[in-house]
Amino acid sequence: MHPSAANVKQLYGETLPPAYDDRPLSFPHRVLRAAKMVVGNRLYDFHTQAIRAIEAAGLARGDRVLVFCCGTGREFAAIRERIGAEGSILGVDFSAAMLARARYSIEREGWTNITLLEADVTEFESAGRAPFDVGFCTLGMSIIPDWAAAFDGLLSAVRPGGGVVVGDLQLTTGVRALLNPLVSWWTRPYGGSLRGHANTRELFARMERELDVVATGEDGHGTYRFCAARKP
Repeated sequence: MHPSAANVKQLYGETLPPAYDDRPLSFPHRVLRAAKMVVGNRLYDFHTQAIRAIEAAGLARGDRVLVFCCGTGREFAAIRERIGAEGSILGVDFSAAMLARARYSIEREGWTNITLLEADVTEFESAGRAPFDVGFCTLGMSIIPDWAAAFDGLLSAVRPGGGVVVGDLQLTTGVRALLNPLVSWWTRPYGGSLRGHANTRELFARMERELDVVATGEDGHGTYRFCAARKP
């Protein structure tokens, strides 16, 4: 089952998922959360994968970077370290609650070259904007029912020869496919699903057909992948 757009917006709008929600939990819920975190931490190192993807993008000083589904801005520091104060970042997310946390981090660090836009990435309009040098989306596409529209928006906003980087959970194959239901269960509170992870696999196949892939990497026994490519 794939969550509807309304379900995802409710998940990240009205009550944030467990990793972001500060409300006190009952003891059974705390135990379940801890168990899921143990499973996730044994399978993934999302921070390392994000850094690998950012490095593969070949960012340069002064680059203009578009980040879809930026959430709390977890990639901002690593991106800014490479583009410097001369570059700029536009972070796009529909969740006001997530953007509030990103805004707090931006103000705390004193970053003046990051702009946040509250918007649905499936409806992002690049018309009227200068083209971006690199477009990023990590851990976002798999929970968007209309992922193709979101990817089209990301791709169209990037200049020819620019970079497109996606990192997300995907369905894996062979004996490792036994992990797919487990990953779907673990990520369900965040909008994850078997259908969504299948969509990500299709997205990566599209990137390989339409773009020039420069780097790729996997984690979690193939259930997570990042792909860095160049737009022709």
